[in-house]
Order: sequence, then C-alpha cells, then structure tokens
Amino acid sequence: EGTEALSLPLDYVRAVSGHVQAGDQVNAYVTGNRAKVNLEINVETGDDGIPESVSVGAKGQATFLLLDEIPVIEVLGANPAQETSTPTMTLAVTKKEAATLISAQETAKLWFTLVPGEEDEQ
Repeated sequence: EGTEALSLPLDYVRAVSGHVQAGDQVNAYVTGNRAKVNLEINVETGDDGIPESVSVGAKGQATFLLLDEIPVIEVLGANPAQETSTPTMTLAVTKKEAATLISAQETAKLWFTLVPGEEDEQ
C-alpha cells in the first residue's frame, strides 16, 4: 500500500547477475556527479560505521546509497538463458522513490545489491 510499480531496464551485471527474484529486496546505489543527479543524499557514515559514499575518480563523482530495501515485484530477462529483448526489474516504490530512481537511471549509473533474506542471514 502506498507504492506503485516501476520497471527499470537493466543489464545482467547491474541486476546482480540474475540472482534477484520476485519477493527479494534490493539496495540501489548510484555513481555520478551529485549536481547532475540533483539529489539530496546524506553521505554520513551509516549505523554500521561504513561510509555510505565513496569518492571515485573525477571531481564531483561519487558512488552512494540511493535507496535501501526496495521490494522486487518481478524480474524479466536478467538471466542470459531467458530470451527477453531488454531485461527489466519491477520494484514497489513510492512516487518520490520512483522519481529518484528515474533521475538516477537517466543521469548517472545505477547499480543494485541483493539484500540477504532472513534465511540467508542464519
């Protein structure tokens, strides 16, 4: 409730090499120029003591956590054995999260990590 479906085109690697499935959760990271991405991101150290932003290369470029624990509704064509023209991942997001992800997709490089499920953490 309070979310809508957003499908994003992905390449095989950025979709965690085919390991993401419906029912999983993913974290979204973005690499780009903060001014171009035009997002207000808190880049302080996280609760676990790990920095949520890492500077890379060119001035103004950084990789940072954009959104965390995004529910995955569907993944199509993320497996090379599947024949789909453009691999996509459909996520359940709020309107603000949708705008954030779309902006990152259009202006920077968007990557996803798979959040371990409860059975994976034991």
